[in-house]
Amino acid sequence: MPDSDGGMRRCQGITGSGKRCERLIGPSQTHCYSHDETRAKERRENASKAAKARYATPCAEIVAVREQLSTLAEDVRQGKVTTAKGAVVAQILGVLLKTFEQARKQAEFDEIRVEMGELREMFERQREARNNYG
Repeated sequence: MPDSDGGMRRCQGITGSGKRCERLIGPSQTHCYSHDETRAKERRENASKAAKARYATPCAEIVAVREQLSTLAEDVRQGKVTTAKGAVVAQILGVLLKTFEQARKQAEFDEIRVEMGELREMFERQREARNNYG
């Protein structure tokens, strides 16, 4: 079904806000990547890979921070670093560790958001089917 913008077709999907999707699609398509039911598994896998990639980088950094804390503790114990400086550095490294936790939580949230969007789309399709046939 051509639209009024020069024959370009728009996705037939419904967004999470209940409005029709505005994305342009090819002539043989009815839905964009985000709303194509046949690509739901692919979207889930891509979201999972993205989340895992976000977790991978901080992991090496967490190990490095642990090593720094261990070295710092030993340096303070041996008197190479004052307790005041050691405390400040340990506090800064602790804040850095908290940022890794926040990044992990954000990645989990992003993955859940994708899954919720897919569930909304599935629910809308089921509701439309009931309305059209029931």
